[in-house]
Amino acid sequence: MWPVARSIGPQSRSEFAVRNLIAAILALPLFALASGAVAQDRQAGQIDQAVVDRAVNYLNSIRTLQARFIQRDLEGHKWTGEMWMERPGRIRFQYDPPEGDVIWSDDNLVKHYDAELETMTHVPQSATPAWFLLDDPVRVTGDVEILAAEATAERYFVAAAKTDALSSGHVTLAFQKSPDRLLGWSVTEGDGTVTQVDLLDAKFDLPIDHNLFRYEPPKRR
Repeated sequence: MWPVARSIGPQSRSEFAVRNLIAAILALPLFALASGAVAQDRQAGQIDQAVVDRAVNYLNSIRTLQARFIQRDLEGHKWTGEMWMERPGRIRFQYDPPEGDVIWSDDNLVKHYDAELETMTHVPQSATPAWFLLDDPVRVTGDVEILAAEATAERYFVAAAKTDALSSGHVTLAFQKSPDRLLGWSVTEGDGTVTQVDLLDAKFDLPIDHNLFRYEPPKRR
């Protein structure tokens, strides 16, 4: 589910499928967060079950989240916006101008309004890589495969893939220790494309107006 696949240039945005769009949006990764050692551990598939349990317990403790975000791709492009989340199943990503795209969900579908093309697409929540924000409770059994889980002195990371998602890649979540805090995530596609997102000024478990999750796209000009 996704901040839009911004790593694809505007000239080709009409060509990418919903699968790529969703994977890219969800990819608010953290280029600076993963140290070389941790990155190597993830590739090697090391799994520390205590880290997995800690991440799952923390994610399930979050009922609402609102934050600014910075989204980047490997080519150095950057986009900013605001996001809101409320379990179960409600989410909204709103990109700052000039993009103006909105991704939101308040039912079983995740929708994306493309402000440039003035079009809307949607996919089932279960088919997005945003399961760790939408599911209630978050589980890492069944269709979720843990690929790696490691910790440094100040942070911990979990990489996972969902078998029924439209993307063939995986999501890597980054957390702060002491106190536990979700810092952001990245989405790595099957072709190696990476989208990363940092959460800024994140606020947890505050009331959110449900109207935020009922976005109505503007009428086509």
